[in-house]
Amino acid sequence: MNQFGGSQKAAYNAVLSATKSEIQRLGITAGQYEFDLTVAGVKLGVRGVVVDGVVKIGTFLRPKFRHPNLGDLDLIPFFRLMNCQLALEGIF
Repeated sequence: MNQFGGSQKAAYNAVLSATKSEIQRLGITAGQYEFDLTVAGVKLGVRGVVVDGVVKIGTFLRPKFRHPNLGDLDLIPFFRLMNCQLALEGIF
């Protein structure tokens, strides 16, 4: 979130703006969507729905990390499991 001065609202607005642009590019006018975006250099998976022309984000998260020996790792539950606080630099 350092890219947005530590502001969660600014980060969300950037994701929403990028999502709206991608929805328009894909020609989605209604229904569910799911795709990957890069916002401020961070790759995100975005899911949601378009209702009456209004874009609603249900979830956005960083995709799983692929470890060469362990396979896919979902980093957020891993950090929660370790009871660590995330430094939000670059992690949403």
